[in-house]
Amino acid sequence: MAASHQRLKGLERFAGRGQALHLRRELPASCLGPRTTGLHLPQPPVQIGQLRLLSHELMTAEQLLDVSIPGKQVELVRGRLVVKEPRGYLHATVVARLAAELVNYARAQNLGQVVAGDPGFTLSRGPDTVRAPDVAFVQRARVPDPVPAAFAEFAPDLAVEVLSPHDRPGEALAKIGDWLDAGTRG
Repeated sequence: MAASHQRLKGLERFAGRGQALHLRRELPASCLGPRTTGLHLPQPPVQIGQLRLLSHELMTAEQLLDVSIPGKQVELVRGRLVVKEPRGYLHATVVARLAAELVNYARAQNLGQVVAGDPGFTLSRGPDTVRAPDVAFVQRARVPDPVPAAFAEFAPDLAVEVLSPHDRPGEALAKIGDWLDAGTRG
């Protein structure tokens, strides 16, 4: 229950383009009490760069491409923007080593393409979900030609998430579930 209460940071404050941004995180139903099915508070429109959304509007993968919050990582989960703190140095070291090993193996065996650095994959549409693994692998036959400049419109064959001590188990399991539901095999 303590982990649930830690998620109740109602408003996050972000600096961007000379103004403060206020984004409301989605609250899990388990945190809202036994009879409450949702939290409905009047919210002002959210301004993210040139994008202006009302609190009830869902964001699309195309709109996510235009989101830039300095010093933060973003994903889109069922149309809702998820903003995370950047990972630490140790996390980046593990990701780099793992990516290097996978690249070397995939290249030597001519298996396919390895991507790293939080590449975005559109896992579902209507509402859109765009997840970004630490490292991903796509089999040679499935590598798009040309390589998309935007998010890939498919799930990778392998998605690697390096867990950090501060990762919340429920969030990690939800992300793994999204990968598997979209067709990722490992």
